[in-house]
Amino acid sequence: PSLNGEPISTEEVELSVELHRLGNKVDLIEFAHDQEYLRSLQVVYEPHSFDVRVRARVGENDYAFEFESHEGRIQLSPDAAKFAKLKIDTIAPRKIMDVVSLPGVIRMNGDRVVHVVPRISGVVRSVHKNFGESVEKGEKLAVIDSRELADAKSEYMAAHERRKLAESRFKREDDLYTRKISSEDDYLTAKEAHAESKIRERTARQKLSALGLDDAVIRRIRDDLDTSLTEYVIRAPLSGSVIEKHISGGEGVSEDTEIFLLADLSTVWVEVTIYPQDLRKIRPGLPVVIRSEDLDTQAEGVVAFLDPLVGEDTRSARAIVELPNPDGIWRPGLYVTADILASETEVPMAVPIEALQQFRDWQVVFAKFGDTYEIRMVELGLTDGEWVEVVSGI
Repeated sequence: PSLNGEPISTEEVELSVELHRLGNKVDLIEFAHDQEYLRSLQVVYEPHSFDVRVRARVGENDYAFEFESHEGRIQLSPDAAKFAKLKIDTIAPRKIMDVVSLPGVIRMNGDRVVHVVPRISGVVRSVHKNFGESVEKGEKLAVIDSRELADAKSEYMAAHERRKLAESRFKREDDLYTRKISSEDDYLTAKEAHAESKIRERTARQKLSALGLDDAVIRRIRDDLDTSLTEYVIRAPLSGSVIEKHISGGEGVSEDTEIFLLADLSTVWVEVTIYPQDLRKIRPGLPVVIRSEDLDTQAEGVVAFLDPLVGEDTRSARAIVELPNPDGIWRPGLYVTADILASETEVPMAVPIEALQQFRDWQVVFAKFGDTYEIRMVELGLTDGEWVEVVSGI
């Protein structure tokens, strides 16, 4: 300090400074003697935008100085703010979501895909479904003529007739044995033959069931109502669409030939690539938003499965998200983005990312006081890409 151009001792001066900020906030800055200086006891925090009032006392004389020190401040009338399309929000607590965005691809639901094989060799008589067509469960896909099937049907028919004959003989011997007319040996022989005939009939019937023939068809064979012993009808095991077709009329097929690939696309799987640094965050049951920029649409699902192994070549794991697909818009092979909600954290204050501005070396938001807007330097914390936590500065 000096008086009339001459230095004076700091011991002679009493000094205080008032910083009048927007919002009727006043910071009082007091000073202590420090050798030839007066050093403030408080920190002047950012922004350095205020009306300054300095009060000094030397002996019996009081001195006052006032001036403005404004930065990062602008005034806008309501009309100007409306024209500029400013959006004003009140800062508040919010849940910050830790969202992990990962690449994915649409796959067929592995639980709803069937590779159809004939189960028996033969020659294709007719094909009733083509590539891309819809099918209902139980609907006819193709018909095969098979000598092997004819042999199996004949075996069952013979076994059925033998069982009926053996049953009749056993009933007769049982009646004779009860009346002491027939010997015990004859009774036991008839009983054994009856039991064996039932086993042979059951075995022959199970062969037909293993070939895919249902009970109604087997009853027709048993009652001698099946007009064609060689006709083998291949039916759809589920409702869906024909994804692949490898069968034509007149060609021979073996029992293990894949002739159709059927898939129910009412639900699909999203195969998501999980990188090693994200594995600790991801677990089954987490909600997921699946986005497609190509389709300009999104859908919600959950992590249904997380691969316990990391691929040796890709060095990544695989997660499966099951996605409803009632309209069929999610087509297998489509690349998508999976936003997985790893966690949620409640924070006392948060602002939208788009509200952040750059002011010199700081990130700031603008606070509104009437028609005046002024920067606030903020320290930021957690973010979910849309909102960010404000640790301090407001």
